[in-house]
Amino acid sequence: VHDDPAAATINTWTEWIIPLQAFADQGVDMANVDSVAIGLGTRGNMTTPDGSGKMYFDDVRLYRTRNLP
Repeated sequence: VHDDPAAATINTWTEWIIPLQAFADQGVDMANVDSVAIGLGTRGNMTTPDGSGKMYFDDVRLYRTRNLP
């Protein structure tokens, strides 16, 4: 969930970094993750259509935490 409820209306390219620890902190066992989904809409109400336009997603990647020297 993005901190800005209007994040889908930003009309310029925006980097959004989501620390995987945020999922682990919610009880997700990252060792069992085998897929990732990206969704738009009202949380808990995905059946109500709203809005129009295009969304572009690129460079979706998962990284392990690195310890820098």
